[in-house]
Amino acid sequence: MTHARPFGPGSLDALRDLGPFFVVRTHGEGPPPAPWSPVTDLLADPAPRVEQVRAYLASGVGLDPSRVELRVAASVMHLGLVARLVSPWVGLAARDGVLLPVGVDDLWWIPSLGGGFELSVASRALDRARPGPLDAWAVGLVRDLLAPLVDAVQGSPSVLWGNTASAVNGAVIAGSATHPELSARLRTVADALLAGLPGPGGLGVHTGLVGTSRFRRRSCCLIYRVGGDVRPRAVCGDCILATS
Repeated sequence: MTHARPFGPGSLDALRDLGPFFVVRTHGEGPPPAPWSPVTDLLADPAPRVEQVRAYLASGVGLDPSRVELRVAASVMHLGLVARLVSPWVGLAARDGVLLPVGVDDLWWIPSLGGGFELSVASRALDRARPGPLDAWAVGLVRDLLAPLVDAVQGSPSVLWGNTASAVNGAVIAGSATHPELSARLRTVADALLAGLPGPGGLGVHTGLVGTSRFRRRSCCLIYRVGGDVRPRAVCGDCILATS
């Protein structure tokens, strides 16, 4: 990245202008107080969170949670989690040209349902910020943040990596909506991350230009199966099942 700005805690504060999924706090060396919880605890035992999402999805359509397949709840849980955890670093790289190598060990969260949960990064991680190179940073973020999220969830790897691609694309769309002038930079950052996903150049899990209506993942997050119904038209815009 060649447009790096001076980096400090204020750089993270400014990310809120990009949207709620980009907001991130910082905490010191000691653990933040309750109700903060380390993301690693979630990854060690994601089953309770999957059940919470299952109940939340069921309540939205007036069904008993048992009517929602576990694989659907697990995928939706993973998609929401990865979207929230990856967006700040995509935004920071695009907005400030600052590449922050972050892993799951650096992150804490306040569990909530139905939107962007509170997220905090350990202050020690800020010392690792650097201006480049972009490709090396992307490889590290896939290895230390995105891959552990896939490994922790029981589900099809193609679905989970498709969720990851969808989340990265979603960060581009959300950031571009609030700051159109950053669209090109957001796409550059996203392309670097997507290139590190399974398949040549990330094309094993997606096709099309990131941040546009032509972007398609090669799998489905399965949310259309909530309640067990098969409604191919009730799918996300970047879904492999989308017809337009």
